[in-house]
Amino acid sequence: SVVGSLGWFGGTSAYRHVIARGRPIHATVKVCLLLWPMGGLVSWVIAAAAIASHPLAASPDVVVIATTAGLVLASIERVVSEFCKALTFFPCTVLMQLYSPP
Repeated sequence: SVVGSLGWFGGTSAYRHVIARGRPIHATVKVCLLLWPMGGLVSWVIAAAAIASHPLAASPDVVVIATTAGLVLASIERVVSEFCKALTFFPCTVLMQLYSPP
């Protein structure tokens, strides 16, 4: 949960300070929509890596390394997922504020 929050704050900061700065809203939405599938791609790669590196050995050292690596990979997946979610949320919010009746 905390790790996901880091991804959300990273996404909102990237949107505000990098992506949206100096661009018209249609270009900003285009960039965000092009970056959005990155979350699904990273999730797919991490799931494939987890399947490929499943610890079949009985050695406790291998299991500890695999568990630690799994935790790190799950954290990375959560950060990227929340980052991409923020990239879809903020442009929609801006568009609703721009085009909603007063």
